[in-house]
Amino acid sequence: MSKPELPAACIPCRSNTQPLTEDEVSASAPTVPDWRLADDRKSISRTFAFMNYQAAVDFIVATAAIAEAQGHHPEHRLFQYKRLTFTLTTYAAGGLTANDFVMARFIDQAWEARA
Repeated sequence: MSKPELPAACIPCRSNTQPLTEDEVSASAPTVPDWRLADDRKSISRTFAFMNYQAAVDFIVATAAIAEAQGHHPEHRLFQYKRLTFTLTTYAAGGLTANDFVMARFIDQAWEARA
């Protein structure tokens, strides 16, 4: 199965937005290899480790700006003072959409670009 062509940016959801099919989820998951697909296949998540609490909070702020620009907002959980997990799903669709994989890619790019 070939990797799907993901849009360059998140696309606003509509009232009839549908989740990806099982095949589409399976094809999209390899585009963000560091993200874990939930057992119910309705969300993806990734945990990041930081040097300290401030670095983790700074990353939340950086990714919040991206989320606002994209109109797609991840859940995040800061724990053990320097570990941060992002979870992505599209509530309007009741599962994963291309937006989740696009946003994961943006978060990965922010991670790679951090100073």
